[in-house]
Amino acid sequence: MKEIIFLGDSITDCGRLWDVRPEPLGSGYVRILQNSLAKADCHLTNRGHNGYTAWQVLRDLDEDCLTRNPDVVSLLVGINDVSAFLCASGGYDAAEYGTLLSQILTRIQKDSDAALMVLEPFLFPWPQEYLTWMKTLAAFQRAAHQAAGKAGAIWIPLQDFWKQAIGREGATALTEDGVHLTPHGHELLAAEWMRNYNSTIRK
Repeated sequence: MKEIIFLGDSITDCGRLWDVRPEPLGSGYVRILQNSLAKADCHLTNRGHNGYTAWQVLRDLDEDCLTRNPDVVSLLVGINDVSAFLCASGGYDAAEYGTLLSQILTRIQKDSDAALMVLEPFLFPWPQEYLTWMKTLAAFQRAAHQAAGKAGAIWIPLQDFWKQAIGREGATALTEDGVHLTPHGHELLAAEWMRNYNSTIRK
């Protein structure tokens, strides 16, 4: 059975700690993917944590990932790093964020044979205050892309993906607050993850 581990922040977490179902996957895109992969001999583990930054993912990597013998690791983290940097709450810049991502990916490669999937951190331009974040976010996105490329990870770009979805459906159909996704947003994210998985990993 293929073990797929999802690492990240609240977008991945999506209430998993309060999920009383046999597999505590939360109510977001990971749960939807479980349904999609139910017949594919895959076991999914959600180790997203509300509020996590890349530094915290790295800190807890042994417990959350490496001791679980992953075959695939999916990573979505970065928006809390951007927030901490912009709000001057002890955060680091895009270069350090990229270094931390590289350390995460290198450690996974060193201690497992897992395929790596890195999802681009994203933000919606709604409410309008988030428009002031976009220049900084772009630097963090470039750092994530570079780290993924250096590690040979599958890169899933999402900022333009959401831009196109907003054009079709409007922001409020996709996001609750500019950061977190609506149920429909999670459905679209799961479909995009699955599309990349099917075209690159699942043979």
